[in-house]
This record gives sequence, structure tokens and C-alpha cells, in this order.
Amino acid sequence: MNTAVREIHISSKPGSSYFLRVDWEGRSLASGFRVLLTDGQDAWSGEGEDDPRGEAEELEMTREKYVQDLERALAGAEPPDSYSFSLSPEPPGRSVTLTYEKMQKEISVSPDAAIIFRHICVTESQNVHL
Repeated sequence: MNTAVREIHISSKPGSSYFLRVDWEGRSLASGFRVLLTDGQDAWSGEGEDDPRGEAEELEMTREKYVQDLERALAGAEPPDSYSFSLSPEPPGRSVTLTYEKMQKEISVSPDAAIIFRHICVTESQNVHL
């Protein structure tokens, strides 16, 4: 069995720390996994799907790419500030859903795209005045 533990921060609770433990069999999370999340006072556990194909299709990703992203986020292959984690409903609750979102840094825009964006903004502001 493989295990990864990492500290994560919940975006709606600045300054708080949570610890996420992920256990899985085999070489990847593709065959399913178990998670344990704790803030030091409360703990929640859950399971990932045995076959993440449906989730990958919903996100229009290949299964392999989806599993790779999942491993980076949950098993700690990238720094925790690369992801924004959230819980819903807000703890304390009987059950919560942990979600994550990849944070993009240093996104550059070509000059042509900047001109198009400016044109859209100007057009949009003119439509507001109509």
C-alpha cells in the first residue's frame, strides 16, 4: 500500500491547516484510493472512485491525464500553493466534500490577445450605454 500525507490550506479558512492522507494500492490512484482529512480536532474519511473514467470524461480529459492531475493535487507531487482547496459545506459537519482547483501563475498573453481583450471590453462598455 502507498501512502502520502500533505498539509493543505482551505481557501475559505485563511491561516488554518489541514492534513490530507491518501492511501492507494498499485502504481497510481487510478484503481481507487482512500482519503483521511483532519484539522487536528475533527476528521473525515472517504474513498475515490475505482475507475475515474467518468470524472475524466466530464472534464474532457483523458483518464491518464486526469489521474496524473489527481496525484499531483492529492499525493503532493506539487507544492500545496499550486492548488486551492475548499470544503463544502463548511465544517464542522457530518460529511464534507473536498474539492481542489489548479492555480495558474505567470500566465502571459500575446499582444494580439491583449488587443482583442481590450476591443471586447470597449465593445462591452459601449453596449452598456445603449
